Amino acid sequence: MTTLTIERGFLDIAEGQIHFRAAGGDPRKAKKRPLVMFHGSPGSSKQLERLILAMAGSRPVMALDTLGMGDSSPPAREDADMTYFADAARRGLDWYGVTGQVDLLGHHTGARIATEFAIASPSRVGRVILDGMSAAPTEQAREYAKTLDKRHLIDQIGTQFFRAWNDLKDAYLFRPAHKRLAANVRPNGLPPLSLFHDHVVEVLKSYPTSHTAYRAAVLYDSPARLPLLKMPVLATCARHDSPFAALDEVARLVPGATKLVQPQDNAENLASDEEIRALGRVFGDWLDK
Repeated sequence: MTTLTIERGFLDIAEGQIHFRAAGGDPRKAKKRPLVMFHGSPGSSKQLERLILAMAGSRPVMALDTLGMGDSSPPAREDADMTYFADAARRGLDWYGVTGQVDLLGHHTGARIATEFAIASPSRVGRVILDGMSAAPTEQAREYAKTLDKRHLIDQIGTQFFRAWNDLKDAYLFRPAHKRLAANVRPNGLPPLSLFHDHVVEVLKSYPTSHTAYRAAVLYDSPARLPLLKMPVLATCARHDSPFAALDEVARLVPGATKLVQPQDNAENLASDEEIRALGRVFGDWLDK
């Protein structure tokens, strides 16, 4: 049996380059539709590595770092919205030669990018998995969006290093992350230290630029955009993932959507390896219908 490994590369676009992680073969030569993944915020495709490998046994998988995050170039402008980030992904895939139909899987911020990709290029998209999509932005979300620009924390005494670790820790433990109160404690706890360390490193890489996409995601108008999806859509979320309360509404907004409560309680970056493999099988079976 061939052992799957993560390969890495870059897609050239006008803004610079989009970094990606991939497994399962060349998506330009695949007999089955390739799967393109988009990660959550803040972070990178690093946080999707286990899911990439779980799904790459039956199809080519590519996971792109959003512009301004991971190892991708910064976005071209501060006011960029989700349509911009989706268009950047499409341009990168075009340059690479992935010009046929693909399936899409987006987690949190990535679910918004996948939505806009599918709306703008419906002929390019077979099926879409929206994992952890939120409904309409709340007043709390608008308040949270104001806290996402971390550039002022970069200084000569290394405040950014301390804050990257602690802000991400708070994001795992509280919802919203900046309100550290007993009433806001999340039930999932922290991931294993190795995964948490990797996530912090990915966050720190893009401290000056990640807020643009993250802010656009938090303020995304799902009720106006989700009804425009015309292909098969799976709306899904884990029980202890923060957007779980919105799952019914998200599924209602997408015409004909299938709703799935994930078999594991925690989101992908908190689930065990076996739970990730089980989730990959569930997602793969739905994509193959």
